[in-house]
Amino acid sequence: MSSAYRALKAAFQAFARMPCLVLTTFALILLLGIFGRTVGEWIGAPYNPILPHDGVTHHAYIRDPFLTVHSIIGLVTNALRAFFIAPLAVSVHRFVLMGEARDKVAVDLSLLDFRFAVWAAATGGITETLIDVPVPLHLHATAALLYVVVLNIPMIYVLSRISLMFPLLAAGTPAPLRTSWRLTKGHAARIASVTAVILIFTFLLIGLLYIPCRLVLHKAAHLGWIQLETVTTPVVAIYVFAGSTVSIGAFAAMASNFLLEYRKPKAD
Repeated sequence: MSSAYRALKAAFQAFARMPCLVLTTFALILLLGIFGRTVGEWIGAPYNPILPHDGVTHHAYIRDPFLTVHSIIGLVTNALRAFFIAPLAVSVHRFVLMGEARDKVAVDLSLLDFRFAVWAAATGGITETLIDVPVPLHLHATAALLYVVVLNIPMIYVLSRISLMFPLLAAGTPAPLRTSWRLTKGHAARIASVTAVILIFTFLLIGLLYIPCRLVLHKAAHLGWIQLETVTTPVVAIYVFAGSTVSIGAFAAMASNFLLEYRKPKAD
């Protein structure tokens, strides 16, 4: 818990020093999320309504290329997201590691940001591709769920072992992947558990902040000021991507803290 607290504290301290970067990153990933959803709906719905003889509408996966196309859209948007979040992630890493605070525009990519984004996009792309394997194969839901559960164990281990690669990249350290694998030996479980705590905290924080907003929306809809169905989706998107922005900073701070801890020479 203390590691998660220190990561969140460091992330918010960094955010206070770079408000322009935080806001532009949030705006960019929000717009990218809306764009990806819009394009996906324009190309084709991921589900196919089936009306059987009992008159009840059920939903089943389409047995055609639409789902594969949706997976490709996801890969493209995730790759773009890596470039959008790179300046913020790198800035938080350098703030924690070096005390450096740079408040810039998120689209102003430096060479360091670009290198970081390429690694992040590659890591995210490989991970999502592995998770999406059941989609083009049209596996049964049970088989697909079993595949994801079995896959998660080695995937979480590998991601934990390479997690320090990103602060190492932000610091300009050579051979970041090999160095991360060496430094995280014996620490994968701790890194994974702290990551889970941060995810849960972010989810709960955004959920709690959304409750009063939801009450206001219901009241406004009851008074006839708004259409609840129309307003809810964009409002939820704002909260979700605000949570994503917080988690980006928290994970960057967490990895940087672990790097500072694990690369210290051991006392004799």
